[in-house]
Amino acid sequence: MGGGVLRDFDTKIYHRLLTVPGGRPVRYAAGQVICFQGGEANALVVVSGADIKVQYVSASGRKYTLGQEENYFGVLGEMELFSGSGTHMLSVVAVNPVVGYQLTREKVLGALVKMPDLALDFLALMSNRYHTTVTRAMENILYGLRFNALKRLVDLSDAADHGAFTVAQDIEAESLGTSSRAYRRVLKSLIDEGVLEKHGNSFKLINPEHAFSEIQT
Repeated sequence: MGGGVLRDFDTKIYHRLLTVPGGRPVRYAAGQVICFQGGEANALVVVSGADIKVQYVSASGRKYTLGQEENYFGVLGEMELFSGSGTHMLSVVAVNPVVGYQLTREKVLGALVKMPDLALDFLALMSNRYHTTVTRAMENILYGLRFNALKRLVDLSDAADHGAFTVAQDIEAESLGTSSRAYRRVLKSLIDEGVLEKHGNSFKLINPEHAFSEIQT
């Protein structure tokens, strides 16, 4: 999840699905799983203003956070709604209490048949989500921890206009499928090498050229 285009698709679909009759209101407490990896996928949930994270647990038990959204307006659980397996590939967890509107598979399919433009928006949303999820997973598989951590730091630096930025270390570690301790070791190594500088709770790339060249090799 993430990105302006994806959020636009979600917001558009969110407003359309709220008009579909036959749904029911649902509530999730902080830390509660909205969609459970391996669980039955027979409905989707439309949420508003939700703080959520998307996770995947490997066969070895390693947990990856593939995305995190704040104040999210959109749909959850749609990826597997049309698949033959009928089970969720990923888990979606409520970071804070979430209020939503749940629609069964039958209600959603009926709405898509009646509203072809909504069906096209769904296809675009699912295509974007698939690309984002697979890209993140492949980077974690193909590249080492330092590479992926540095790539993320470059992104954070770019977003901060090459100024100071904060790093949610536990979340970043989880997104890379590693421990907070291992992630902090990477940060320390980059600081010792003169690539990264720490100012209180903030960081700054002081040698962005070196960082960029390393992730391009």
